[in-house]
Amino acid sequence: MEADDIYWMNYSINVANTNKLKVKHNFLRVGAVLVSKSNELICFSYTNETMNFSWYESLLIKIQNSNIKEAEKLFLTINTIYNNSKFDLNELLKKIKISKIYIGVPDPNLNFYLNEDPCIYEEHVYRFQEDLQKLIINQNRSYFKNSKQNINNSPYYSEKRITNLVLQNLKKNGFEITDNELNNNKSFEKLSLFLTNKFKITDKNSQNITKKVLSEAFNEKYSSYDYINDTRSIDVNWEEKFKLIYHKLTDIPINRRKIIDVGVGGGNEAISLFYNCNNITFVDIADEGLKRIKNKMPFVNIIKNRAEDLRDVKSDYYDTYISLRTYNSSFFDIDNALKEAFRVIQMNAIIIISIANGFLYQTEKTIIPGLLIPGTEFVDIYRGISLAKYIQNKMNNLGFMNIKIYPTNEEIYIVANKNK
Repeated sequence: MEADDIYWMNYSINVANTNKLKVKHNFLRVGAVLVSKSNELICFSYTNETMNFSWYESLLIKIQNSNIKEAEKLFLTINTIYNNSKFDLNELLKKIKISKIYIGVPDPNLNFYLNEDPCIYEEHVYRFQEDLQKLIINQNRSYFKNSKQNINNSPYYSEKRITNLVLQNLKKNGFEITDNELNNNKSFEKLSLFLTNKFKITDKNSQNITKKVLSEAFNEKYSSYDYINDTRSIDVNWEEKFKLIYHKLTDIPINRRKIIDVGVGGGNEAISLFYNCNNITFVDIADEGLKRIKNKMPFVNIIKNRAEDLRDVKSDYYDTYISLRTYNSSFFDIDNALKEAFRVIQMNAIIIISIANGFLYQTEKTIIPGLLIPGTEFVDIYRGISLAKYIQNKMNNLGFMNIKIYPTNEEIYIVANKNK
């Protein structure tokens, strides 16, 4: 991301805070900034700049008064909705042409996907950096705290967050670090290096410790996991959706494929989907789920490896790579996982990846789509879609072909072939 874009993102956040200095009032703080092709400020607006006016209404007055027809970029801290169904941004785009749009976070009242959401259907829409998203949420903490996007509405995920479990496990093993230190080192390699430098231990020792605490954390969260606390308790047809997507790629029955399934967790999906597959290998960083699968399906192969380092898996061997709801995991390196996926599958093999895209809102038994913004308690409804597009781009760069995205209620599938 360019330094100029980050500057204007920060500028819009500061603009949103202007009304805090003017008057004490309970309203959503939103900042909007229009920038020209020469990277100069055209104009800005914020909620309640004019008493009881939205950011959009204030900006529209400035646009009309100055006869502004186009802008190169818009930086908008919150993609606001009104009347529970319309987006202010869509109204703005009817009045002015904008080449690039940068969005911070979704409106706290946005609980499901709406038609014509510009963040989904408009091209050239980009996102603020995660650290800046946190600033926007903090500006409007009371709104987000009371919204359905609060992960506390899903107690299981709130109480068993991988980052918290990793912190606890590190402490139990004699390596106490802070929340910020962990959040700044949320990959296997970064955390290992951090432990090496902070505690003056060898690289080999820090890597072993990192493997151990991550394995313990995922074991604790998923070894006895069932679908009571999962979106699949509502969307009971998820198996049929997987099969439908699989058959978009091949007519060969799945039990005749040579499959590697990476990131199997507690094994629920594996046992449901692949119970009659004889030529299949299951891989995970944690061993409890693998043991459970082996107990239920003694004929299968199991390997304890990270998806990013399939060191015990031979190259060019499998004709089907599957990884369900793993690529959105904490401490996960998508780039290296995809490189390893490309390595272990044959020419003309198929690959099916899914990312989780929702949490179960327990009291209402509904699905709140999206993924957590790291280091916060809030679900970002756009994050799953953004992640799917990121994976799609990375797959394209590696040489995967026919890459497609298929969203469903509880997860988003990314599928492709290896033809290079």
